Amino acid sequence: MREFGSWITQQSWQSVFDQSLIRDKYEAFTDLLITAIDIYLPMRKIKQASADKAWITVKLKSLIARRQAALHRFGKESGVFKRYRNIVQYECSIAKKCYYTNKVAALKSTNIKRWWSEIKSLQGGRVSSPWHLQLLSDQCPTVEHLAEQFNQFLGSLTESFTPLPPPVPGLFFPTPSEFLIDDVTAFKALCAVKTNKSSGPDSLWNLRR
Repeated sequence: MREFGSWITQQSWQSVFDQSLIRDKYEAFTDLLITAIDIYLPMRKIKQASADKAWITVKLKSLIARRQAALHRFGKESGVFKRYRNIVQYECSIAKKCYYTNKVAALKSTNIKRWWSEIKSLQGGRVSSPWHLQLLSDQCPTVEHLAEQFNQFLGSLTESFTPLPPPVPGLFFPTPSEFLIDDVTAFKALCAVKTNKSSGPDSLWNLRR
């Protein structure tokens, strides 16, 4: 980029001015500019891996490649490697801040789960504090306040519902026939239970009579 800037500030545009027609001026200018771009700003292939973080930019990948090249060529104690190492660290922090501002910040008020996932990704998956602490604020300073707000929200979802009438004493509803099971059927089902399997989430034992 520096070489291109030096060229464009020192370039003589006389060949453009010498043209009498606007179209010829445009073509002369375009030819000079495209030639300079091909020389000073050639196209380069950048590999984008699927494992790259969302905040990784093309500029950052290029700097990382230069840092690694300096490491292999000059060693980790060299000034060249340390210079690129510091540049990469600085650019990483800038890229993360830009990504958070442009892509993540708005999620805090619309999709808290995805927001927290993005925060963990930006931190490299290492989170030093529980996730619920991110929801605390001046209006909600403690976990108890947070729980109370959550309870109030759940209660507000059904506050407009009409309560069901209390059951009439002595009134029973008939049981559907498909729900009635005799002792023999229940015994056979219990015998078919595998006793070598652990209990489920209800902590009931798998016993055979």
